[in-house]
Order: sequence, then structure tokens, then C-alpha cells
Amino acid sequence: MSSRTCSLCGTGNWRHSIPFTRETLCDSCFRRRFLERVRRTLNKLKLLNIESKLLLGVSGSCESLAMAEAIWKLESKYKGVQLSFVHVSRWDDHKEEEAIAGTFEKLGLPLNLLRTIQLKERFGFNLPDLVKDGIVSERELCSACQSLVSGALTIEAVRSGADILVCGDSADELAEEALSLLCVGRFGRMDVKKELLDGTIWCIRPLSHVLRTEAESFLDSYGIHAKYSCPYRGLRRREFAGSLKAIEEKHPGSVFSTLKSLLDLARS
Repeated sequence: MSSRTCSLCGTGNWRHSIPFTRETLCDSCFRRRFLERVRRTLNKLKLLNIESKLLLGVSGSCESLAMAEAIWKLESKYKGVQLSFVHVSRWDDHKEEEAIAGTFEKLGLPLNLLRTIQLKERFGFNLPDLVKDGIVSERELCSACQSLVSGALTIEAVRSGADILVCGDSADELAEEALSLLCVGRFGRMDVKKELLDGTIWCIRPLSHVLRTEAESFLDSYGIHAKYSCPYRGLRRREFAGSLKAIEEKHPGSVFSTLKSLLDLARS
């Protein structure tokens, strides 16, 4: 067997390395392995059935785009399942919407099932307006974005009669959220499913056991590279770095000094 041969099928050329399983997979086998991991997470959640009505929240991130393709591949074959995609536009420009539409076309996802909600039309402002008006600081923008987008998606789910709200949060993002709570001295539980409106709607994260790099590789297996990134990308990491420095100064050698290493490991 050639050193460049897929370790699973033994025929295709490998392009994707999975360190924790020591596998080197071709595009086809990597896609199957990725989909199977998402399928196992969905099965563990025990929420989906043949009559589920799913609303998928899609941003320009590689996680949400990989999630959209995976859920479409896994769930659209069931006749009773209804899928729709919603993007919440948070900025003044339309670069994110254009990037999402372009990726949908390349993946063959149904553009007619994709709707865009303008945050400004829904709430009267975009995220940069909050910073400009002094309502939130840049350090608080990620939290404000998360709350507003989640609220807009929940409202849309209610209006459309959906019973499942699907978000593309990956294992990296959940780890970031947990580390953020630790850094500010708060503790919470990072569930892969969350009850909304007394169980009328459930929010699920099917990529909760998938890393960001794997989502990128999943899109890459189709020849797609998600080029769009949030204009405030890296802001939360700078906030973490500031929190860790302050903690270390007050408590030298404490366990909190290892959090940056854990964050770097989660991102790798």
C-alpha cells in the first residue's frame, strides 16, 4: 500500500489526516466519516423524527456551512422532515450573505430554502451601531452578537412553526464558551441541546463533537474554502488573553495559567 493511499479504502489518495485516530483519509472516506460522526450526535440527542421541522441557522463560518451540508445530506432523504435555512445579517455590508449564497450554489444546497433576516430591520440596529453608540464595548460584542442572533433565530423558529433550531457550534466554540465563563469567574453547563420556550423548540448543536479544522476539511473535500470571516474575529481570544493575564498577576502559578494552552489545543 502506498504511503499516500487512504488508510480506510486503500485506493484513493489521502488528503486528510486525523491525528487522534492515526487515519489518513481520501476525500470520499473523510466525508463519510464526518457525516457518521454528525449522525451519531443526532442519534444521541433523540429529538429528530420523521415529522421534525428544522430551522438551520447559517452564518458564513466553516462550521455552520459544514453543518448545513451535513444535515441536508442526512435528513433531506426523509419525506416527513422539513428543512429551512436562515441567516441573520449583523453587518452593514452584504459580504457574508454573498459568501453563504456562493457556498450553497457550489454544494448544491437549495437557495430557495435560504432566508436572510436583517438585524437592523428586526431590532433597529446592526452590531457596529451598538459599539458606535457606546451601548456595548468591543469586549462585549461577541456576547451581544450571540444573544441577539439566538433571539432572532428563536423568533423566526416560532414564526415558521419549527420545533428544532439547529446551530453549527463546534467543539471548539463550546470549549471557548466554557473557558470564557471560567475566565470571568462564572460557571455554566455547555449542553449540546437546549430547551427553548418550555420545550416548544429545542436548540441542538450537531457539530458538538467536531473540531473547526474538521469542518474546514469537510468543505475542502468538496473543493470549497470558506473565505469569509467575522470582522471582529479574534476579539474573544484577545479578551481571554487579558483575563488570563489579570488572573495570573493576582494568583501566580494558579490552574488558570494553563487555560491559554487548553484554548490553543482546542483550536489546533
